[in-house]
This record gives sequence, structure tokens and C-alpha cells, in this order.
Amino acid sequence: MSYVDEYLATLSGAQKTELERVCAIVRDMVSGVEELKTYGVPTFKKDGKYLFAFAAAKKHLSIYPGAGAVEAVEDELVGFDMSKGTIRFTPERPIPEPVLRQVITYRLQDTSD
Repeated sequence: MSYVDEYLATLSGAQKTELERVCAIVRDMVSGVEELKTYGVPTFKKDGKYLFAFAAAKKHLSIYPGAGAVEAVEDELVGFDMSKGTIRFTPERPIPEPVLRQVITYRLQDTSD
């Protein structure tokens, strides 16, 4: 079992369901994705290069794809809570799948050097 799955197993309800959706999209898009723990949070890497991490907090969920990825999609996430490198959302207001796919594509291109 990967650390990502171990982490998801600690969650319940809508938070778990939403983060499972996020993980399913990553797994669908990224063959050979690595799932591990970095700085105490579940993280996805491809060929040893960081794609993004995620976490659940009491009142929101977050993905941490880096500043460039956030800037690339910020116009499509008006009204979402964002900061440099972080997108916060809730199960009731999830990141739309097309935008999440854009984030993942951006990270794959950014790390393909």
C-alpha cells in the first residue's frame, strides 16, 4: 500500500471521496506515478520529480502544485482560496476536473527537462 492510500484511509466522508477523485485523476493521467510521503504529506512524483502534494485540513482540502501551476490556472479558479503554490478547495466546491487536469499537465511539462 502506498503512503497516498494509507493517508486516504485515515480520512472519512466527503473529504475522503474528494481526495480519492483527485488521486484517481492523477493515476489516470500519469503512468508510473510514484506515491510517497514528502514533508509529512502525501506526494506524487514522476521519474523522481515532484508533481504535487495534497492534504486535508479541518475546513478545506489543498493541493500544492507550485507557484507556476497555480498561476497557470488562477483565472479559471476565481473565488477559490489560493496562495503561492497552493489551491484550497472543499468537497462541496471541488477543483473542476478540466482545471485539475491542466495543473497535472503543467507539472508534467514543467518537470520533463
